[in-house]
This record gives sequence, C-alpha cells and structure tokens, in this order.
Amino acid sequence: MRVTKRMLHVRLDRINRRLNVDYWLDNAPHYGGWALTSNEGSVIIYHRVSARQMLTYLDGLNTGIDMMEGAYK
Repeated sequence: MRVTKRMLHVRLDRINRRLNVDYWLDNAPHYGGWALTSNEGSVIIYHRVSARQMLTYLDGLNTGIDMMEGAYK
C-alpha cells in the first residue's frame, strides 16, 4: 500500500482533535522523511522517518488514545 500525504494528515487531524494539541507534520525527503513536530516545528515529537513508519506511529497513537478512552473494554 502506498502511503500518501493525505493519509498521514487525516490521522494527525484526529490526534490533534482528540488530544486538543497542535502537532504538525514536516516532510523533508533530503533529511530523511517525515517528522512530527509542535510549536511550528521548533519541538520535535518524533524524528524523521519514512512515510510508512510515520503512518504506523500515528496509528499507534490513535490506538493508544482509543485505549485511554476505554474503546477496547
């Protein structure tokens, strides 16, 4: 499966909405791929990885939020 920018942003929007945070995705292929940041890029939450790895990380965050909210009881 090809990971698109839209797929990443849909998952990130869900995280931002549910946690009431303002995380950003920054893509710089020449520096190693996607980074999850906050404060307009000045704080790195998760360092640069490939699109597939970032998708897995964001899915994990969403699953963790679901578990925190009791969706898996």
